[in-house]
Amino acid sequence: MKASVAHLISATDIAAVPDNDDLVDHPMWLSAYNERLGRIGYRLEEISADRGLASRKPWVAVIDDAGAAHAVVCSRGNLVRFDPADSLRGLLPAHLVRYGLTLTPTRRVVPIWSPHRGGVMVVLA
Repeated sequence: MKASVAHLISATDIAAVPDNDDLVDHPMWLSAYNERLGRIGYRLEEISADRGLASRKPWVAVIDDAGAAHAVVCSRGNLVRFDPADSLRGLLPAHLVRYGLTLTPTRRVVPIWSPHRGGVMVVLA
């Protein structure tokens, strides 16, 4: 997952992207991993396999790969754009997709004191 997220955000240093290896068997791995991703300004949102396969935006397909979860980055639906394991190329077989994930920037609410308005303004940063 770390390599797929790094690919989506075009990270120049993969070490800056949080790892999720210790969360693989955790029942709430996505929320725990989102806490880590929040530190770099992103979060993952789960989507259905159908929604991912119909998407025109890049998304992460979580697939069955010999019984283990495997994540690949797809674009234009089922076109494999990046596979960290380098086992899939071209079109992704739809029957392998468990579910999908989209990467979304987090928004932070920042209170700012404005003397011109006489109060606190809230800006989404």
